[in-house]
This record gives sequence, structure tokens and C-alpha cells, in this order.
Amino acid sequence: SFKLSYYNEYKSYLSMSADTTLLRKFCAKLGLESRVCKLSEEYYRRLESSNQGQTPHSSLSHPQVRMCICIELACRHYRHPVEKAFVKKLAGITQRNYTTCFNVVESLLKVKDNLTIEQMAIQFSCNTYARKAVLLHKHYSFKVNLRQKEMGHDEIDFSAPIYKCAALIASARIQKGKVGVKPFCSTYSFTGPQLEKVVTDMLKYKDFEEVEDNTMSLSEVIAARASKLTQEKERKAKEAADLLWVYSPLGALHSVRNDRFLHWKADLLARAKS
Repeated sequence: SFKLSYYNEYKSYLSMSADTTLLRKFCAKLGLESRVCKLSEEYYRRLESSNQGQTPHSSLSHPQVRMCICIELACRHYRHPVEKAFVKKLAGITQRNYTTCFNVVESLLKVKDNLTIEQMAIQFSCNTYARKAVLLHKHYSFKVNLRQKEMGHDEIDFSAPIYKCAALIASARIQKGKVGVKPFCSTYSFTGPQLEKVVTDMLKYKDFEEVEDNTMSLSEVIAARASKLTQEKERKAKEAADLLWVYSPLGALHSVRNDRFLHWKADLLARAKS
């Protein structure tokens, strides 16, 4: 038992050493700095220990896929330029699978990019559109999650980079400016069509007041809407109770207010008595 355990540990060590050697070769091919290479190795070690033989996605069973994603995450951390197309080519899987695997690894390592929209605007040289982008992102996320909650669905996490990038692009288009999709796609692991889809959806919410206050929580808004709907139903029910359907002298059925009918009836009886 001890010998088998020792053998497995030694085998794992050899495997990790071989993987580390291959990862360093990938870094050399990409011309990365030593600090980026060291961080990618650290990410890879953390990923291997967190996985423990389990792969959340079938494509992650390939070591080169995990290595390439760790390299890209390390480059993103240091804002080091890297040719994304070549990294994906080294991974040897489709763009769609790579994006899915990238999101999985990002979550496992807990290294999500937390740049604000203002910081992104500085990075991509589009500061002019930052303020409108922040408001649009806030309005869009609020309205969509409100609809999700009303339908009984889970809320969507709009802190992901794709939504912040989409807000900047949509803001530029609203203000008749131009911000390209390509720089965002080359920095983050999503495709042009994926980003364009979010931008198109976000532009549906472009007509909003900049002074609009969205400080209420979703639960408070839903409760306020339900209260308003109840009050509207009660008002309509009261109006219906005040109406009396009568026949006119010509035989047409029409409605009159109950209080008017009672006044007319009292006046008619008074005149009959006199």
C-alpha cells in the first residue's frame, strides 16, 4: 500500500514536470516575460490541485487546453499583449469550446477580471463614452434582472467583462461615435458575434432618463408594482359598482353613473308628487 502510494505520487510528480516543461515551451513560443510564465505555472498548479482528476468540461481533459488558458489568464493579469489566435491554435479546440473552458477555469481559480467600466474605457482609449456606458449598464442590468425575477428565473451576473465591453460599444453608437469590437475580443475570451449580440440587446434599452433612480432593490420594485396593480383593480371595481346599466327611451342599453341615476329618480318622483 505504501509502495503504491509512493509510486502514484512519483508518477504525478513526473507528469507535472513534463507539463511544466511543455507550458514553458508554449510561453517561449509566445515570447512572454518570465513573470508571466511563472504566474501561468502557478495557475496551472492550482488548477491541477483543484481539479483532483475531475474535469467539468470534456475539453479540459487535455493538458494543453488547461495550459493555454492559464497562459492567457496570466497575460491578462499583467496586461501583457499576446496573440490570442495563436494561443487558441495551441489549445487545439474550437473557439466555442475554448470560451466555455476559459470561463470554467476562470471560476475554478477565482481570477475573474474585476475592472470597472471607467478603467476599461481608459484601457481601450474611449473615455468619452464611459459615463453613458455606466448608466446604460446599470439600467440594462436592472431591467433585465427585474424581468428575470418576475418570471421566476435566477438573476444574471452582469459584472462579466462582456457586458461592460458591450456597454462601452453601445454608448459609443448612441453618441454617434465608433468603438471597434476587435480590441475587446483580442483581450477577452469571447467572439465578435457574442459581443455584438449583447450590444444589440443593450441598445433596445437606450431610451432611458439619465436621472433615473434605480436605487430600489428588485424585491422592492416588484412589491411596489404589485401594490399599484392591486390599487388599479380596486379602482376599476369601484367604478364598475358605480355604473348602472339602463335602457334609454329608444331601447339602447347604456351605462350611467349610479349617483346620477338616483338623483334623476328622486327628481322624477318629486315632480310626480307635485
